[in-house]
Amino acid sequence: MGAIRSSATALLSAGATGAALALGALGAPAASAAEAAPITSFGFAITPSTVARGGQTVLSVSGCDSAFATASSGVFDTVSIARGQTARVTVDRDARVGALYSVSFTCNGETGSADLTIAGGTARPTTSSTVGVRRT
Repeated sequence: MGAIRSSATALLSAGATGAALALGALGAPAASAAEAAPITSFGFAITPSTVARGGQTVLSVSGCDSAFATASSGVFDTVSIARGQTARVTVDRDARVGALYSVSFTCNGETGSADLTIAGGTARPTTSSTVGVRRT
């Protein structure tokens, strides 16, 4: 009878430990969007970050100590951005309305990305921008 009680106690204890571990895993706070974004030693921005098909947006890079950085996406041709300058790109006319496209910025072999949203309607852009996370 003592062996049965010991087994039952061990099972209950294991069940409580498993439940505590499961609750601990579920109760842990999720990483915020800023924590999940890749952090780079340079900054970058897309202005505006929402644009219609065929519209234009401006790409910029800051804190890149190389002579050039590059930016690429599936909705425009890869461009070089000279230090201290910006690059204006035209979004492909066949981009999907409402879609988010990733824009990758590369400086000295290090890459960060930001989202470009394709709006419906005309090529008139909004005034908001997307800024990359910069490590300090």
